[in-house]
Amino acid sequence: MCQNVSFFHFLDTPQFLSTTMYIICLGLPIHVIGAICIIFKTPSQMNSMKWPMHNLHLWCASLDSSFSFLIVPFMYQPVLAGYSLGILNEIGVPAKDMYYLAVVQIAGVIVSVAYLFEARFFILYARETFWKYLRRPWILINYIIAFTYMIPTYLAVPDQKTGKEYQFGRYPCLPNEVYEDKVFLLSTWSSGVAYNMCVNTAGQQTLLFVGLIFWNMKKSMGEAKWSKRTMSMHRIPVYYSFDYCQGTTHNEHIPNLYYSYYNQGANNISICLMATHGLVSSLAIIYLHKSYWVFILQISFPKWFTVEERKIFTLVNMHNDFTFQNNTEMCQNASFFHFLDTPQFLSTTMCIICLIGLPIHVIGAICIIFKTPSQMNSMKWPMLNLHLWSASLDFSFGVLIVPFMYQPVLAGYSLGILNEFGVPMKDMFYLAVVQIGGVMVAVTILFETRFFILYARETFWKHLRRPWLVLNYLICLVYFVPTYLAVPDQKTGKEYQFGRYPCLPNEVYEDKVFLLTTWSTGVGYNSLLNTTPQQTLIFILLIYWNMKKSMSGLKMSKKTVDLHRRFMRSLVLQVTIPVVTVILPQIYNTIATYNSYYNQGLNNISICIMTTHGLVSSISMIYLHKSYWEAIHYSFCPQKFLVDDTAIFTKSIQMKHF
Repeated sequence: MCQNVSFFHFLDTPQFLSTTMYIICLGLPIHVIGAICIIFKTPSQMNSMKWPMHNLHLWCASLDSSFSFLIVPFMYQPVLAGYSLGILNEIGVPAKDMYYLAVVQIAGVIVSVAYLFEARFFILYARETFWKYLRRPWILINYIIAFTYMIPTYLAVPDQKTGKEYQFGRYPCLPNEVYEDKVFLLSTWSSGVAYNMCVNTAGQQTLLFVGLIFWNMKKSMGEAKWSKRTMSMHRIPVYYSFDYCQGTTHNEHIPNLYYSYYNQGANNISICLMATHGLVSSLAIIYLHKSYWVFILQISFPKWFTVEERKIFTLVNMHNDFTFQNNTEMCQNASFFHFLDTPQFLSTTMCIICLIGLPIHVIGAICIIFKTPSQMNSMKWPMLNLHLWSASLDFSFGVLIVPFMYQPVLAGYSLGILNEFGVPMKDMFYLAVVQIGGVMVAVTILFETRFFILYARETFWKHLRRPWLVLNYLICLVYFVPTYLAVPDQKTGKEYQFGRYPCLPNEVYEDKVFLLTTWSTGVGYNSLLNTTPQQTLIFILLIYWNMKKSMSGLKMSKKTVDLHRRFMRSLVLQVTIPVVTVILPQIYNTIATYNSYYNQGLNNISICIMTTHGLVSSISMIYLHKSYWEAIHYSFCPQKFLVDDTAIFTKSIQMKHF
């Protein structure tokens, strides 16, 4: 007797996957019907939502087409490896390009969902708000992120031979065929791909817009602007859209990745379920919108069907849950704390911080330029100067340089764009410290300008302030020159310096690692040449001292002094809150240097915290100045905008001292 092949074994085969995918591909007519319904049968009252719905429908259909017959990925989860059974493989398209196409399409679907709810929010509540100027750049930025968020993984594809030996050796449960040439390994760092995906925040943005819609609906009903019936009519399309998007979400791969669990049958089934995304979406959109299924039923049953006999139904979300038995072979994950030590953690985290911070920096600049009250015009350019320096520092740390440092020694190498262009490491060090100095000078200028406007317009200081300003920026450019010119010979310097720290890894002796100096304390002495922190404290004390004098001398009323004091408090908080992101890493660096302590994970975390300085600064500025958060708040909540008179912000009244 010859043993029959088990059906469950058949689930593991490429034949099962390709056959099932081709069957799923029969959903093409449903995609076409869905597109026809959206284009020709969308009611006139919903015309404003026609394009967002059609955009999402096209992205979903294209994702199905890619999974079903263009790519047909045969994956070996929990590792990011596999090969294609689709048409693109037959015509010789590289596997990494097919991976890139798939993840871009997934991101496009997510962004399109966010765009769908944003369009609904805009139509109902934000037509005449500040958001109408920001929404197009917002859409553009989200689609740019969708096309670029996987580029770090795409560019970091490992050497296939060594990568397979390293990655597959950790998972003995994988079959031997994974070592064949047809199998492509995308990355040896599965968690890193997940971190890259965190850059795409469209999912969180979708929840934000859904929350804003329901919140504004509740406010409109509470203020009796809408009747209960009108509210219900507006609520139904939002419920349908939310159910339509939620009903097609699959998370089957998460248990595989978390538990390092390998089951080829489960992998194939999960890929098939993901390939039904567009099909389920098309069915959902037809079923959940009355005008669409009425049209189809009228065509199918013209004699039986009458519109009056039908009601709108809601769709119950169905989620596919996989459970795994404990008696299967498990492959152990690498430690997360070890992952903190890696360059991949640093570069991915920096990229995420930069992409999150970019739109906030842009919004902050727009607020300063266009939403600064006329009474604060004299402070507009000092605030914009500080904002630009902070944003440029974030951009340098997060994209241009990305310094991988080996504290307690001043050595490291770059993971950023400048390194790819061949910029010397010492020039990158110089750029970073100049930008840090520029931020410090910009803070001093902010308070000096405030002091000059209030108390020094007619004093000798008006003749000295410009030379003082030039001198500070010159010091900013040159205070690091002694260290820059005294870079030691790398070979002898490394032997001398690294020999004192046996805890450092052997890779510090590689050519890519640059040693800035063998005298860490000397860098601290050079930094003392930049006296801007002391100058900042002097100007703050002068402002408060003159305020007290003006009050006692009856030169200003108590109310005017309170207004100035509140504005000063806002400026001080705007500067000191972000300083925490610099002080904490510096405290760690000082302790590490003093105790000769080396911890690469903490080094990476401290660099990441410092990179958030500009982001925290922008958020603090927007939050602490009434005119800025008022403009943003009004953009999202136009129906009812309350002004908190007890806040610590400045009041918008004419004051001769501004």
